[in-house]
Amino acid sequence: MFALTIADDVTGAAEAAVALARAGGKPVRVMLSAEVAAGDVVVIPSRRCKPARARALVERLTLPSDGALFLKIDSTLRGPWVEMVEALAVRMSAEPLICSAFPARGRTVRDGVPLIDDAPLFASHFRREMIGAGEVVTLADLLRARAPELTARLPDAADDAALDAVAAEALAAGRRLIVGSAGLAEAFARVRRSRRGGARDPIAAAPPARGPAVVAAGSRAAATARQAARAADRAVILRAKGLRALAELAVEAVDHGTLVSCGGETSFQVLRRLGAHGMTVYGEAAPAVVWSRPIGADLTLLTKSGSLGGDDAIVAALEALGL
Repeated sequence: MFALTIADDVTGAAEAAVALARAGGKPVRVMLSAEVAAGDVVVIPSRRCKPARARALVERLTLPSDGALFLKIDSTLRGPWVEMVEALAVRMSAEPLICSAFPARGRTVRDGVPLIDDAPLFASHFRREMIGAGEVVTLADLLRARAPELTARLPDAADDAALDAVAAEALAAGRRLIVGSAGLAEAFARVRRSRRGGARDPIAAAPPARGPAVVAAGSRAAATARQAARAADRAVILRAKGLRALAELAVEAVDHGTLVSCGGETSFQVLRRLGAHGMTVYGEAAPAVVWSRPIGADLTLLTKSGSLGGDDAIVAALEALGL
């Protein structure tokens, strides 16, 4: 569907990979290194980078000579993604299409204004984690503040049907640089599947999961705390002061079982501790919980963004795996 997908953290990359797996009917690799093949998702851990550093990371990446590139960004517009888009647009001589909407999770765009649960995103608490939010109201305002020379197509999307229309238009126009949340990746997958007919479920290729079940609750999000508490009778719940220490504890405890990693930085440290240069994504074990296997490690890895999923997300995922 895309020649290459770039994401700014591991959980975001995994969410994008789920969409690609659904579209193609086969597992998709998420890679931590620049050694990627066509159709892979590559992680550039830039969410907390300075803008100049993020730009430099993108400029060093080998880009596909043809086909579309998808840059997966956070639906709440955190991180130095604008600078990454600008660098890619220059390198590819392409006008980006940018749509951060993810209606299924309450993120929409109306009249150019990004909304979260129908309230302006730029007035929400996420504003504190944005770069250069200033007095901006619309996405166009943010681009003018951070990349005044950048021109982009900025469509609205208030629901999944509108988001699917954005994806269909981009495909028809042959756009090469597409920027959005995992919601937009899902829209491309829906359009692709509707045109090609039903596809094989990639989860069918996943090796069976085994116990023990371990939860690395590295995210400080309230959602993760609630989810871990609900799963306490099914899994070992681990916390630690540092994410590296947490990853060490989790890898030692899980053996060849099933590890639930909460938070993008937690998942990054887990993969590093395993010595894995990536993971193979099969699909979702439950909404917002991605089912994968680390490349080169004999265990099941479930990843989720710290703030996403219902209170029973981890329990539902473990039940789906028969644990």
